[in-house]
Amino acid sequence: MSNQKIQTVSAQSLTGIAQRFTLPWSLYVKLLAVQNRIVTFLDNLQVETRKELDALIPGNLDKTFKEEL
Repeated sequence: MSNQKIQTVSAQSLTGIAQRFTLPWSLYVKLLAVQNRIVTFLDNLQVETRKELDALIPGNLDKTFKEEL
């Protein structure tokens, strides 16, 4: 086992670190709007994909079963 020193971090230094990594509220709002647009796009893409698959699957199943008979 190595002899590592355990550093204690004061609340003041943690506050300083946190302040350097915080963003202005306006940027959070913009990021949230972008995130919502991405989620909406992916939801719509999933719906379109499901519709296309639902349209393709019955034809492929019929074709497969006809070839087996």
